[in-house]
Amino acid sequence: MVDFEDIEKELEDLSLIRQMETNDQMKATKATAQDKLLGVAYLMCSDKHRFRKMVEDINNAYLVGQDGYPKLVNDDYYCKCNWSKDKKT
Repeated sequence: MVDFEDIEKELEDLSLIRQMETNDQMKATKATAQDKLLGVAYLMCSDKHRFRKMVEDINNAYLVGQDGYPKLVNDDYYCKCNWSKDKKT
């Protein structure tokens, strides 16, 4: 479910390399990468009609360097519960 690249990215964010990390650090890194993956999966599986604009906005922001993707499923749930969209679009 979590691939090698996800783990390497988390290690890079923590300024660690795979060969030097402890088992506890590796478990924490895998858990963080998995949480991020699940958060994005939850976002992508959301109701296309209700949250289309929110997903588009997050995707477009990412293209210009702003990572607005949810880091946890709870973050995505909070965003969806409090999302307000313009009725004109």
